[in-house]
Amino acid sequence: MNDIYNNSLEHLQDELLLVDLLVHAQVIKFRTLRQNSNPMAGLYLNDTEIDELLQQSPGYKEWVDNSASVSEQHETLIKLVSNLNQQMQTRLKNSIEKGIPLKLQEMSRIYSLGSLEMQIFLICLAPEFNSKYNKLYGYLQDDVTKKAPGVELILDLLCPAFFYSPVPTP
Repeated sequence: MNDIYNNSLEHLQDELLLVDLLVHAQVIKFRTLRQNSNPMAGLYLNDTEIDELLQQSPGYKEWVDNSASVSEQHETLIKLVSNLNQQMQTRLKNSIEKGIPLKLQEMSRIYSLGSLEMQIFLICLAPEFNSKYNKLYGYLQDDVTKKAPGVELILDLLCPAFFYSPVPTP
């Protein structure tokens, strides 16, 4: 992997990949928690359609092992999020040191946004880049009319310990 971002598009692609990983981990958690409730309450998207949307993510084949338990799949995704975050921080630092202008970093600086605020911004902006997020967000909020992420979903994605509910092991 390259140790710098050559342009803003490369950086944005990594940020959206991070959103994909967070959403995928939340889908796994949502499904395990939903097993004990009414699976059709507000839900009109089936799991197969959601799986097809998740498979559109770059790198999907590398991070999903369908033979692993749900808990192991979730743990793998969380580790990938952590690894990607570390790689991105290194690439950002190196890009800044080399004077490569990155639009998201510039916006963050101009508006004094921290990393959490930038992640919230990107989660909210993701449906503008790919409409699959509209369906994924509706699915995760158990209401297909909610195409934008609500506060609870954002907290679930970025601060899972806020409403701590671990993925049960079957």
